[in-house]
Amino acid sequence: MRWANLLSEQKISDSNSDDSEITSGFANDYKQIIMSQQLRSMHEKTQIFPLGCNDLIRTRYTHSAEVSAISKLIAQRMVVQVIKSRKNTAFNEIIMYQISELLMCAAMLHDIGQPAFGHFGEEAIKMWYRTNLDKVMYRGTPVTEVLSKEMTGDLYNFSSLAQSLRCVIKLDNDHFSLSSSVLSVLIRYAASSTQIRAENGIKKTGYFYSERSQVAKIQEAAGTANCRHPLTYVLDAAERIASMTAVMEDSVKKGRITCLDLLSELRKEEYLGDAVTPEEYKRFAYIVKNLGICYENARKDSYQDAEVRAIRMWISSLQNQLAEFAAVCFADNYDKIMKGTYTGDIVSDSWCRIILRAFNDVEKRFAFFAPCILNIEISAKTIFGFLLNCFINAAVNYDTDNKQDDMYEKYLSIIPDRFKNIYHRYAKDEDDAQKLYLRFMMVTDFICEMTDNEAKNLYKTLNGII
Repeated sequence: MRWANLLSEQKISDSNSDDSEITSGFANDYKQIIMSQQLRSMHEKTQIFPLGCNDLIRTRYTHSAEVSAISKLIAQRMVVQVIKSRKNTAFNEIIMYQISELLMCAAMLHDIGQPAFGHFGEEAIKMWYRTNLDKVMYRGTPVTEVLSKEMTGDLYNFSSLAQSLRCVIKLDNDHFSLSSSVLSVLIRYAASSTQIRAENGIKKTGYFYSERSQVAKIQEAAGTANCRHPLTYVLDAAERIASMTAVMEDSVKKGRITCLDLLSELRKEEYLGDAVTPEEYKRFAYIVKNLGICYENARKDSYQDAEVRAIRMWISSLQNQLAEFAAVCFADNYDKIMKGTYTGDIVSDSWCRIILRAFNDVEKRFAFFAPCILNIEISAKTIFGFLLNCFINAAVNYDTDNKQDDMYEKYLSIIPDRFKNIYHRYAKDEDDAQKLYLRFMMVTDFICEMTDNEAKNLYKTLNGII
Protein backbone atom coordinates (compact mmCIF):
# COMPACT_ATOMS: atom_id res chain seq x y z
CA MET A 1 0.00 0.00 0.00
CA ARG A 2 1.18 3.51 -0.83
CA TRP A 3 0.38 6.65 1.14
CA ALA A 4 -0.25 8.61 -2.05
CA ASN A 5 -3.32 6.41 -2.60
CA LEU A 6 -4.17 5.91 1.07
CA LEU A 7 -4.54 9.69 1.45
CA SER A 8 -6.29 10.20 -1.87
CA GLU A 9 -8.99 12.86 -2.11
CA GLN A 10 -10.63 11.14 -5.09
CA LYS A 11 -14.42 10.95 -4.85
CA ILE A 12 -16.47 7.89 -5.76
CA SER A 13 -19.91 9.35 -5.02
CA ASP A 14 -22.33 10.30 -7.76
CA SER A 15 -23.55 13.13 -5.54
CA ASN A 16 -24.07 16.61 -6.91
CA SER A 17 -22.43 18.13 -3.83
CA ASP A 18 -20.38 21.24 -4.60
CA ASP A 19 -16.96 21.11 -3.00
CA SER A 20 -15.56 24.13 -4.79
CA GLU A 21 -15.41 26.26 -1.63
CA ILE A 22 -12.51 24.36 -0.08
CA THR A 23 -10.12 22.35 -2.17
CA SER A 24 -7.22 21.58 0.18
CA GLY A 25 -6.98 18.58 2.48
CA PHE A 26 -10.07 16.95 3.94
CA ALA A 27 -11.62 20.18 5.17
CA ASN A 28 -14.59 19.93 2.82
CA ASP A 29 -15.24 16.34 3.91
CA TYR A 30 -15.28 17.47 7.53
CA LYS A 31 -17.65 20.34 6.75
CA GLN A 32 -20.10 17.97 5.04
CA ILE A 33 -19.97 15.58 7.98
CA ILE A 34 -20.48 18.18 10.70
CA MET A 35 -23.44 19.69 8.84
CA SER A 36 -25.13 16.33 8.28
CA GLN A 37 -28.57 15.81 9.79
CA GLN A 38 -27.72 12.17 10.49
CA LEU A 39 -24.76 13.21 12.61
CA ARG A 40 -26.84 15.71 14.58
CA SER A 41 -29.43 13.01 15.36
CA MET A 42 -26.72 11.14 17.27
CA HIS A 43 -27.23 13.66 20.09
CA GLU A 44 -30.36 11.65 20.89
CA LYS A 45 -28.80 8.18 20.89
CA THR A 46 -27.48 6.36 23.95
CA GLN A 47 -23.77 5.66 24.30
CA ILE A 48 -23.61 3.58 27.51
CA PHE A 49 -25.87 5.02 30.18
CA PRO A 50 -29.45 5.98 29.22
CA LEU A 51 -30.17 9.54 28.19
CA GLY A 52 -31.71 11.64 30.92
CA CYS A 53 -31.56 14.95 32.69
CA ASN A 54 -27.81 14.67 33.33
CA ASP A 55 -26.18 16.56 30.46
CA LEU A 56 -22.75 15.26 31.45
CA ILE A 57 -23.55 11.71 30.30
CA ARG A 58 -22.21 10.92 26.84
CA THR A 59 -24.29 10.45 23.72
CA ARG A 60 -23.24 8.87 20.43
CA TYR A 61 -22.39 12.36 19.16
CA THR A 62 -20.13 13.31 22.06
CA HIS A 63 -18.52 9.86 21.90
CA SER A 64 -17.75 10.38 18.19
CA ALA A 65 -16.24 13.80 18.91
CA GLU A 66 -14.00 12.25 21.57
CA VAL A 67 -12.92 9.46 19.23
CA SER A 68 -12.11 12.13 16.65
CA ALA A 69 -9.88 14.01 19.11
CA ILE A 70 -8.09 10.87 20.29
CA SER A 71 -7.62 9.70 16.68
CA LYS A 72 -5.82 12.93 15.92
CA LEU A 73 -3.69 12.56 19.05
CA ILE A 74 -2.62 9.01 18.15
CA ALA A 75 -2.00 10.00 14.52
CA GLN A 76 0.36 12.81 15.44
CA ARG A 77 2.33 10.61 17.81
CA MET A 78 2.29 7.72 15.37
CA VAL A 79 3.91 9.82 12.64
CA VAL A 80 6.61 10.92 15.09
CA GLN A 81 7.26 7.29 16.06
CA VAL A 82 7.43 6.15 12.42
CA ILE A 83 9.93 8.91 11.64
CA LYS A 84 11.96 8.08 14.75
CA SER A 85 12.11 4.38 13.88
CA ARG A 86 12.95 5.21 10.25
CA LYS A 87 10.13 2.96 9.02
CA ASN A 88 9.16 5.62 6.48
CA THR A 89 11.59 8.45 5.79
CA ALA A 90 9.03 10.26 3.63
CA PHE A 91 6.81 11.05 6.62
CA ASN A 92 6.74 14.76 7.51
CA GLU A 93 4.48 17.45 8.99
CA ILE A 94 2.36 17.61 5.82
CA ILE A 95 1.67 13.87 6.02
CA MET A 96 0.90 14.25 9.73
CA TYR A 97 -1.64 16.98 8.95
CA GLN A 98 -3.32 14.95 6.20
CA ILE A 99 -3.54 11.82 8.34
CA SER A 100 -4.95 13.79 11.28
CA GLU A 101 -7.60 15.48 9.14
CA LEU A 102 -8.62 12.21 7.49
CA LEU A 103 -8.97 10.44 10.83
CA MET A 104 -11.05 13.24 12.32
CA CYS A 105 -13.51 12.79 9.44
CA ALA A 106 -13.69 9.01 9.73
CA ALA A 107 -14.05 9.16 13.51
CA MET A 108 -17.03 11.50 13.35
CA LEU A 109 -18.73 9.03 10.99
CA HIS A 110 -17.73 5.74 12.59
CA ASP A 111 -20.96 5.35 14.62
CA ILE A 112 -23.39 7.06 12.27
CA GLY A 113 -25.16 3.75 11.54
CA GLN A 114 -25.41 2.73 15.19
CA PRO A 115 -29.07 2.16 16.15
CA ALA A 116 -30.74 3.48 19.30
CA PHE A 117 -29.98 2.06 22.76
CA GLY A 118 -26.26 1.67 22.19
CA HIS A 119 -24.77 -1.70 21.35
CA PHE A 120 -27.83 -3.36 22.88
CA GLY A 121 -29.79 -2.05 19.89
CA GLU A 122 -27.31 -3.58 17.46
CA GLU A 123 -27.49 -6.91 19.27
CA ALA A 124 -31.31 -6.81 19.39
CA ILE A 125 -31.54 -6.37 15.61
CA LYS A 126 -29.08 -9.19 14.93
CA MET A 127 -30.81 -11.57 17.32
CA TRP A 128 -34.26 -10.86 15.89
CA TYR A 129 -33.07 -11.83 12.41
CA ARG A 130 -31.37 -14.97 13.71
CA THR A 131 -34.47 -16.03 15.61
CA ASN A 132 -37.27 -14.98 13.26
CA LEU A 133 -36.09 -14.61 9.68
CA ASP A 134 -36.74 -18.25 8.76
CA LYS A 135 -40.37 -17.81 9.90
CA VAL A 136 -41.04 -15.01 7.40
CA MET A 137 -42.72 -16.33 4.26
CA TYR A 138 -42.51 -15.07 0.67
CA ARG A 139 -44.94 -16.67 -1.79
CA GLY A 140 -45.28 -19.70 0.44
CA THR A 141 -41.54 -20.19 0.91
CA PRO A 142 -39.36 -19.17 3.88
CA VAL A 143 -37.40 -16.09 2.86
CA THR A 144 -34.19 -17.80 3.97
CA GLU A 145 -34.65 -20.18 1.02
CA VAL A 146 -35.15 -17.27 -1.38
CA LEU A 147 -32.24 -15.09 -0.27
CA SER A 148 -28.64 -15.95 -1.08
CA LYS A 149 -26.08 -16.92 1.56
CA GLU A 150 -24.57 -13.42 1.39
CA MET A 151 -27.97 -11.77 1.88
CA THR A 152 -29.00 -13.85 4.88
CA GLY A 153 -25.48 -13.45 6.25
CA ASP A 154 -25.89 -9.66 6.33
CA LEU A 155 -29.03 -10.00 8.43
CA TYR A 156 -27.80 -12.78 10.72
CA ASN A 157 -24.52 -10.93 11.25
CA PHE A 158 -25.92 -7.41 11.27
CA SER A 159 -23.18 -4.96 12.15
CA SER A 160 -23.37 -1.26 12.96
CA LEU A 161 -19.93 -0.93 11.32
CA ALA A 162 -21.36 -2.03 7.97
CA GLN A 163 -24.48 0.03 8.59
CA SER A 164 -22.37 3.16 9.13
CA LEU A 165 -20.65 2.59 5.79
CA ARG A 166 -24.04 2.04 4.14
CA CYS A 167 -25.37 5.26 5.66
CA VAL A 168 -22.55 7.31 4.19
CA ILE A 169 -22.59 5.63 0.77
CA LYS A 170 -26.32 5.14 0.21
CA LEU A 171 -28.59 6.85 2.72
CA ASP A 172 -27.18 10.36 2.61
CA ASN A 173 -25.44 10.39 -0.72
CA ASP A 174 -27.31 13.48 -1.84
CA HIS A 175 -25.31 15.34 0.81
CA PHE A 176 -22.08 13.38 1.22
CA SER A 177 -19.39 13.39 -1.44
CA LEU A 178 -16.46 12.12 0.55
CA SER A 179 -12.90 11.21 -0.34
CA SER A 180 -12.25 7.55 -1.08
CA SER A 181 -9.64 7.44 1.68
CA VAL A 182 -12.16 8.54 4.33
CA LEU A 183 -14.57 5.85 3.17
CA SER A 184 -11.75 3.30 3.09
CA VAL A 185 -10.95 3.91 6.78
CA LEU A 186 -14.65 3.31 7.53
CA ILE A 187 -14.35 -0.23 6.16
CA ARG A 188 -13.39 -1.49 9.59
CA TYR A 189 -13.06 -5.07 8.38
CA ALA A 190 -12.32 -5.76 4.72
CA ALA A 191 -14.77 -8.65 4.67
CA SER A 192 -18.41 -9.43 3.97
CA SER A 193 -20.75 -11.18 6.39
CA THR A 194 -19.77 -14.59 5.01
CA GLN A 195 -16.03 -13.95 5.49
CA ILE A 196 -15.96 -13.45 9.26
CA ARG A 197 -12.91 -15.30 10.57
CA ALA A 198 -11.88 -14.56 14.16
CA GLU A 199 -8.54 -16.30 13.65
CA ASN A 200 -7.70 -13.76 10.94
CA GLY A 201 -8.76 -10.80 13.03
CA ILE A 202 -12.10 -10.42 11.19
CA LYS A 203 -14.63 -10.17 14.02
CA LYS A 204 -17.59 -8.44 12.38
CA THR A 205 -19.24 -7.75 9.04
CA GLY A 206 -17.25 -4.96 7.41
CA TYR A 207 -19.67 -4.18 4.60
CA PHE A 208 -23.02 -5.46 3.38
CA TYR A 209 -23.64 -7.31 0.12
CA SER A 210 -25.66 -4.26 -1.02
CA GLU A 211 -22.51 -2.09 -0.99
CA ARG A 212 -20.11 -4.59 -2.55
CA SER A 213 -19.65 -2.67 -5.82
CA GLN A 214 -19.02 0.65 -4.04
CA VAL A 215 -16.55 -1.03 -1.68
CA ALA A 216 -14.62 -2.39 -4.66
CA LYS A 217 -14.32 1.15 -6.07
CA ILE A 218 -13.21 2.51 -2.70
CA GLN A 219 -10.56 -0.20 -2.31
CA GLU A 220 -9.29 0.39 -5.83
CA ALA A 221 -9.02 4.15 -5.31
CA ALA A 222 -7.29 3.79 -1.93
CA GLY A 223 -5.07 0.96 -3.13
CA THR A 224 -5.98 -1.30 -0.19
CA ALA A 225 -7.15 -4.32 -2.24
CA ASN A 226 -8.69 -6.71 0.34
CA CYS A 227 -6.72 -5.28 3.26
CA ARG A 228 -7.65 -2.84 5.99
CA HIS A 229 -6.60 0.77 5.51
CA PRO A 230 -3.64 1.31 7.89
CA LEU A 231 -5.42 4.20 9.59
CA THR A 232 -8.32 1.91 10.49
CA TYR A 233 -6.06 0.52 13.22
CA VAL A 234 -5.72 4.04 14.61
CA LEU A 235 -9.48 4.59 14.46
CA ASP A 236 -10.10 1.28 16.26
CA ALA A 237 -7.58 2.19 18.95
CA ALA A 238 -9.10 5.64 19.45
CA GLU A 239 -12.59 4.16 19.79
CA ARG A 240 -11.32 1.55 22.28
CA ILE A 241 -9.58 4.18 24.39
CA ALA A 242 -12.52 6.58 24.26
CA SER A 243 -15.05 3.88 25.13
CA MET A 244 -13.27 2.31 28.07
CA THR A 245 -12.30 5.61 29.68
CA ALA A 246 -15.81 7.02 29.11
CA VAL A 247 -17.40 4.08 30.93
CA MET A 248 -15.14 4.70 33.93
CA GLU A 249 -15.83 8.41 33.97
CA ASP A 250 -19.59 8.05 33.52
CA SER A 251 -19.71 5.29 36.14
CA VAL A 252 -18.24 7.70 38.69
CA LYS A 253 -20.59 10.49 37.59
CA LYS A 254 -23.59 8.17 37.94
CA GLY A 255 -22.43 7.02 41.38
CA ARG A 256 -21.87 3.44 40.30
CA ILE A 257 -18.34 3.46 41.74
CA THR A 258 -16.24 5.94 43.73
CA CYS A 259 -12.68 6.94 42.95
CA LEU A 260 -11.47 5.17 46.07
CA ASP A 261 -13.31 1.97 45.12
CA LEU A 262 -11.86 2.17 41.62
CA LEU A 263 -8.41 2.68 43.09
CA SER A 264 -8.88 -0.39 45.26
CA GLU A 265 -10.02 -2.47 42.30
CA LEU A 266 -7.07 -1.46 40.12
CA ARG A 267 -4.61 -2.39 42.83
CA LYS A 268 -5.62 -6.04 42.62
CA GLU A 269 -2.70 -8.05 41.25
CA GLU A 270 -4.98 -10.47 39.39
CA TYR A 271 -5.05 -8.03 36.46
CA LEU A 272 -1.32 -8.25 35.91
CA GLY A 273 -1.14 -11.86 34.74
CA ASP A 274 1.99 -13.93 34.32
CA ALA A 275 3.59 -12.29 31.28
CA VAL A 276 3.94 -8.76 32.66
CA THR A 277 7.43 -7.31 32.35
CA PRO A 278 8.93 -5.09 35.08
CA GLU A 279 8.57 -2.09 32.76
CA GLU A 280 4.89 -2.82 32.15
CA TYR A 281 4.26 -3.24 35.87
CA LYS A 282 5.96 0.09 36.53
CA ARG A 283 3.74 1.87 34.00
CA PHE A 284 0.56 0.30 35.32
CA ALA A 285 1.50 1.10 38.92
CA TYR A 286 2.12 4.72 37.93
CA ILE A 287 -1.34 4.97 36.34
CA VAL A 288 -3.01 3.57 39.45
CA LYS A 289 -0.97 5.84 41.74
CA ASN A 290 -1.92 8.85 39.63
CA LEU A 291 -5.63 8.23 40.28
CA GLY A 292 -4.99 8.56 44.02
CA ILE A 293 -3.01 11.76 43.46
CA CYS A 294 -5.80 13.27 41.33
CA TYR A 295 -8.36 12.45 44.01
CA GLU A 296 -6.32 13.94 46.83
CA ASN A 297 -5.61 17.10 44.82
CA ALA A 298 -9.32 17.54 44.05
CA ARG A 299 -10.18 17.19 47.72
CA LYS A 300 -7.45 19.60 48.84
CA ASP A 301 -8.64 22.20 46.33
CA SER A 302 -12.13 21.93 47.91
CA TYR A 303 -13.96 21.16 44.69
CA GLN A 304 -17.66 20.69 45.32
CA ASP A 305 -17.62 17.39 43.45
CA ALA A 306 -14.14 16.04 44.05
CA GLU A 307 -15.06 12.64 42.58
CA VAL A 308 -15.97 14.02 39.16
CA ARG A 309 -13.04 16.46 39.12
CA ALA A 310 -10.58 13.71 40.04
CA ILE A 311 -11.82 11.16 37.51
CA ARG A 312 -11.76 13.74 34.70
CA MET A 313 -8.18 14.76 35.49
CA TRP A 314 -7.10 11.13 35.66
CA ILE A 315 -8.88 10.09 32.46
CA SER A 316 -7.30 12.97 30.54
CA SER A 317 -3.82 11.88 31.62
CA LEU A 318 -4.61 8.22 30.97
CA GLN A 319 -5.85 8.89 27.43
CA ASN A 320 -2.59 10.66 26.61
CA GLN A 321 -0.56 7.69 27.83
CA LEU A 322 -2.69 5.12 26.03
CA ALA A 323 -2.49 7.17 22.82
CA GLU A 324 1.29 7.29 23.10
CA PHE A 325 1.69 3.53 23.43
CA ALA A 326 -0.85 2.79 20.70
CA ALA A 327 1.28 5.00 18.44
CA VAL A 328 4.43 3.11 19.44
CA CYS A 329 2.70 -0.20 18.70
CA PHE A 330 1.66 1.07 15.25
CA ALA A 331 5.26 2.03 14.48
CA ASP A 332 6.55 -1.31 15.78
CA ASN A 333 4.18 -3.18 13.45
CA TYR A 334 4.41 -0.68 10.59
CA ASP A 335 5.76 -3.10 7.96
CA LYS A 336 3.08 -5.71 8.64
CA ILE A 337 0.34 -3.09 8.66
CA MET A 338 1.45 -1.69 5.31
CA LYS A 339 1.62 -5.19 3.80
CA GLY A 340 -1.85 -6.02 5.12
CA THR A 341 -0.62 -8.98 7.18
CA TYR A 342 -1.13 -7.53 10.67
CA THR A 343 -4.11 -9.19 12.41
CA GLY A 344 -3.85 -7.67 15.89
CA ASP A 345 -4.84 -4.29 17.26
CA ILE A 346 -2.51 -1.58 18.46
CA VAL A 347 -4.13 -1.29 21.89
CA SER A 348 -4.30 -4.93 22.94
CA ASP A 349 -0.88 -5.67 21.46
CA SER A 350 0.78 -3.00 23.60
CA TRP A 351 1.25 -2.80 27.37
CA CYS A 352 -2.23 -1.22 27.41
CA ARG A 353 -3.63 -4.75 27.62
CA ILE A 354 -3.17 -4.61 31.41
CA ILE A 355 -5.38 -1.57 31.88
CA LEU A 356 -7.84 -3.07 29.36
CA ARG A 357 -8.07 -6.24 31.40
CA ALA A 358 -8.66 -4.27 34.58
CA PHE A 359 -11.22 -1.92 33.03
CA ASN A 360 -13.17 -4.77 31.40
CA ASP A 361 -13.63 -6.45 34.76
CA VAL A 362 -14.63 -3.24 36.53
CA GLU A 363 -17.08 -2.38 33.73
CA LYS A 364 -18.85 -5.72 33.99
CA ARG A 365 -19.30 -5.53 37.75
CA PHE A 366 -19.96 -1.83 38.29
CA ALA A 367 -21.37 -0.43 35.04
CA PHE A 368 -23.03 -3.01 32.81
CA PHE A 369 -24.98 -4.66 35.60
CA ALA A 370 -26.44 -1.35 36.72
CA PRO A 371 -30.29 -1.46 36.71
CA CYS A 372 -30.47 1.40 34.20
CA ILE A 373 -28.17 -0.49 31.79
CA LEU A 374 -30.12 -3.73 32.14
CA ASN A 375 -33.32 -1.77 31.46
CA ILE A 376 -31.84 -0.52 28.18
CA GLU A 377 -30.94 -4.06 27.14
CA ILE A 378 -34.46 -5.34 27.85
CA SER A 379 -36.07 -2.30 26.21
CA ALA A 380 -33.96 -2.65 23.06
CA LYS A 381 -34.93 -6.29 22.64
CA THR A 382 -38.63 -5.59 23.24
CA ILE A 383 -38.92 -2.43 21.14
CA PHE A 384 -36.82 -3.51 18.17
CA GLY A 385 -38.28 -7.00 18.26
CA PHE A 386 -41.79 -5.58 17.92
CA LEU A 387 -40.87 -3.01 15.25
CA LEU A 388 -38.95 -5.51 13.13
CA ASN A 389 -41.78 -8.01 13.36
CA CYS A 390 -44.24 -5.39 12.11
CA PHE A 391 -42.20 -3.79 9.36
CA ILE A 392 -40.31 -6.81 8.00
CA ASN A 393 -43.56 -8.73 7.50
CA ALA A 394 -45.09 -5.62 5.93
CA ALA A 395 -42.14 -5.20 3.56
CA VAL A 396 -42.16 -8.79 2.25
CA ASN A 397 -44.82 -8.09 -0.38
CA TYR A 398 -44.04 -4.39 -0.93
CA ASP A 399 -43.40 -3.57 -4.60
CA THR A 400 -44.86 -6.91 -5.76
CA ASP A 401 -48.16 -8.06 -7.23
CA ASN A 402 -48.83 -10.16 -4.11
CA LYS A 403 -51.91 -9.31 -2.11
CA GLN A 404 -51.03 -7.17 0.92
CA ASP A 405 -52.82 -7.07 4.27
CA ASP A 406 -54.42 -3.67 4.99
CA MET A 407 -52.58 -3.37 8.31
CA TYR A 408 -49.25 -4.00 6.61
CA GLU A 409 -50.06 -1.21 4.14
CA LYS A 410 -50.51 1.11 7.10
CA TYR A 411 -47.18 0.05 8.55
CA LEU A 412 -45.52 0.76 5.20
CA SER A 413 -47.02 4.24 5.12
CA ILE A 414 -45.05 5.05 8.28
CA ILE A 415 -41.69 4.44 6.57
CA PRO A 416 -40.49 7.81 5.18
CA ASP A 417 -40.45 8.14 1.41
CA ARG A 418 -36.69 8.68 1.25
CA PHE A 419 -36.06 5.11 2.41
CA LYS A 420 -38.50 3.83 -0.21
CA ASN A 421 -36.84 5.99 -2.87
CA ILE A 422 -33.45 4.51 -2.02
CA TYR A 423 -34.95 1.04 -2.32
CA HIS A 424 -36.47 1.76 -5.73
CA ARG A 425 -33.26 3.35 -6.97
CA TYR A 426 -31.17 0.27 -6.28
CA ALA A 427 -33.85 -2.39 -6.82
CA LYS A 428 -34.49 -1.35 -10.42
CA ASP A 429 -33.99 -4.26 -12.85
CA GLU A 430 -32.96 -6.63 -10.02
CA ASP A 431 -34.36 -10.15 -9.55
CA ASP A 432 -36.87 -11.18 -6.86
CA ALA A 433 -34.26 -12.26 -4.32
CA GLN A 434 -32.28 -9.03 -4.61
CA LYS A 435 -35.42 -6.91 -4.32
CA LEU A 436 -36.59 -8.87 -1.27
CA TYR A 437 -33.18 -8.39 0.34
CA LEU A 438 -33.23 -4.65 -0.41
CA ARG A 439 -36.69 -4.35 1.16
CA PHE A 440 -35.30 -5.87 4.35
CA MET A 441 -32.40 -3.41 4.17
CA MET A 442 -34.94 -0.60 3.75
CA VAL A 443 -36.62 -1.59 7.01
CA THR A 444 -33.27 -1.98 8.76
CA ASP A 445 -32.25 1.50 7.59
CA PHE A 446 -35.50 2.93 8.94
CA ILE A 447 -35.09 1.19 12.31
CA CYS A 448 -31.42 2.12 12.68
CA GLU A 449 -31.92 5.81 12.02
CA MET A 450 -34.44 6.22 14.87
CA THR A 451 -33.24 7.94 18.01
CA ASP A 452 -33.97 6.44 21.43
CA ASN A 453 -37.11 8.54 21.86
CA GLU A 454 -38.35 7.98 18.30
CA ALA A 455 -38.10 4.21 18.72
CA LYS A 456 -39.83 4.29 22.11
CA ASN A 457 -42.59 6.60 20.89
CA LEU A 458 -43.30 4.55 17.76
CA TYR A 459 -43.45 1.39 19.87
CA LYS A 460 -45.95 3.06 22.23
CA THR A 461 -48.05 4.44 19.37
CA LEU A 462 -48.35 1.11 17.55
CA ASN A 463 -49.26 -0.62 20.81
CA GLY A 464 -51.91 1.96 21.71
CA ILE A 465 -49.97 3.21 24.74
CA ILE A 466 -50.75 6.85 25.44
